[in-house]
This record gives sequence, structure tokens and C-alpha cells, in this order.
Amino acid sequence: MNNIVELNGLQGVKSEKVYAYFSTEPKEVQNALELGIACTGADDNGAYNIYFDDEENICCEYMQRCVTKEFKKVCCGWRVILDEDINF
Repeated sequence: MNNIVELNGLQGVKSEKVYAYFSTEPKEVQNALELGIACTGADDNGAYNIYFDDEENICCEYMQRCVTKEFKKVCCGWRVILDEDINF
């Protein structure tokens, strides 16, 4: 994994910086999440961030043109996010 980027201003995170793995490949995202690494990615359809907030909730944010279109906190695990929310 060598595609590490810096995310700033994430909802529910007091730290100014969160480092995330950048990918649009579901298997790579799954591997990163299994290791507890935040993920982000973008393509022509939009962008996403999956990260852990300060209360250890899994947060999933979907954006288009730098505007958040959907934000979810997931309590049942990262597999649900991959199976239902990320469709690259």
C-alpha cells in the first residue's frame, strides 16, 4: 500500500489530519479497512471517505463536486459498507 493521502476536516474527528489509503478497487479498500486504515477514493462519479471517528464509529461519506451527498455512521462493520455503499 503506497497510496497514502492526508484528509482534513472530517466530521467527528478532532485531529486535523487523518491519513487514508487512496483506492477505487474494492479488494484493496477491504484489505486496508481490515488493518484499521481509513480509505478514500474518487472517479468520474464522485468520491468517498471511510474512516473511524473519535468515538470509534465507522463513518462513510459520499461526495460529488466537493459537496457531501450522503453521510452514514455504520455500527455493524466495514463489510456492509463495501457490499452496499461503494460501487466503483
